[in-house]
Amino acid sequence: MKRIIELFAYETKDTVKLAERIAQYFHKGQYRRGEGKPYIVHPRRVASHLETTEEKCIALLHDVVEDTIVELEDLAPFFSEQIIQGVDCLTKVNHDKEATRQKILSAPVNVQRIKLFDVIDNMSTLDAMPAKKIQKKVEECETFYLPLAEKIQEQAIVRELLKYLSTYKGIISK
Repeated sequence: MKRIIELFAYETKDTVKLAERIAQYFHKGQYRRGEGKPYIVHPRRVASHLETTEEKCIALLHDVVEDTIVELEDLAPFFSEQIIQGVDCLTKVNHDKEATRQKILSAPVNVQRIKLFDVIDNMSTLDAMPAKKIQKKVEECETFYLPLAEKIQEQAIVRELLKYLSTYKGIISK
């Protein structure tokens, strides 16, 4: 696996392109639940909201460690410490929701913003999920992610989350 990443790094010196190549390669064969689209569309959509190289790389790689065979150690030689730490902050802790939340809360604000854009993208595809899953995601958004967006004063993100909460609360209350 490290050889594959080395090959990609040899092909390009552009860090964002490298992150995208890695994400595309290792997410190959994975599809978005409900959408049926290749999984890579999700990290690309998250990255599209961001401006800096560091933020875009974190967004593109944010599910690679969690959902593929890649480990942080495999990525470390090719990316800055800030990018590796950002990816680590966004990687779930062995299905431990509270530990995962603590990682997010202790992350730098730019990493928290990436997570919020991740949540927004995930909320945009909830309608294809079972009602219980929708209810769980709505509750999590309402009790954790919306307050986080308010805390870091990201009003555009707050409005977007409120829009999805309003839409899906209507669905689950029927």
